[in-house]
Amino acid sequence: MSEARKIHSAQIQVRPFEADTPDGPMSMANVVAVLPGARPDVIMLAGHYDTKLFREFRFVGANDGGSSAALARSSWAASSAPRASRRYTYWLVWFDGEEARESWTATDSLYGSRQSGPASLAKTEPLAARA
Repeated sequence: MSEARKIHSAQIQVRPFEADTPDGPMSMANVVAVLPGARPDVIMLAGHYDTKLFREFRFVGANDGGSSAALARSSWAASSAPRASRRYTYWLVWFDGEEARESWTATDSLYGSRQSGPASLAKTEPLAARA
């Protein structure tokens, strides 16, 4: 969230949701920084910020979560032109809950991106294109 706040002129949205995990329901939240453009069509740059849960030891700050979020954040500079010169609307998204709680399956992983799938995203913003 602190990285999202650093993006000049972005509209920051925290989108909480409850995920049904093998450990029971868990509160999670995706963070979306929206940089409006001349058109409502969206170019999305996304990564995740969660880390893998290990019950045997404390583990914080996985490289895959950090590096994908850093890549998306640094790519934002390419889209930070004034709104009048931006053709498309840009979304920088940090997904929560992408790591499996137990083992990687279709239902135990990708909680945040599944929550923000096409149907969910279309509820809040019109989408003609999705990256």
